[in-house]
Amino acid sequence: MEFQTPAQAECYQKVDGWMKELFSDYPWEKLDEPGFSIFLGSAWVEVRIYPWGEDSIINTRSTVVIGAELKSDLLEFLLRANSDMQFGGFSLDANGNILFQHSIVGFTCDQRE
Repeated sequence: MEFQTPAQAECYQKVDGWMKELFSDYPWEKLDEPGFSIFLGSAWVEVRIYPWGEDSIINTRSTVVIGAELKSDLLEFLLRANSDMQFGGFSLDANGNILFQHSIVGFTCDQRE
């Protein structure tokens, strides 16, 4: 696996340890790029580690809806729901699927977060 920065590599190793400790009873795997994927119930969750200046970002995302008709009332609902969220938010991927994702700074992140 190739890392773009030492901070990204360090954060990846930290998260790798947490994955082994916290999710040993769930099917999960390492991705080809710095990150992991895991099945939690019926949800497929991806955890990716990105470089961010001298630090890193841990981004967790899951597809919520595939193939939704993206009408204005649905999009307005998602934007209003985002305004009530304390952490994370809804987004659309390049294929129009609805995702929920959350990002946190890697260096200061601890296992509980």
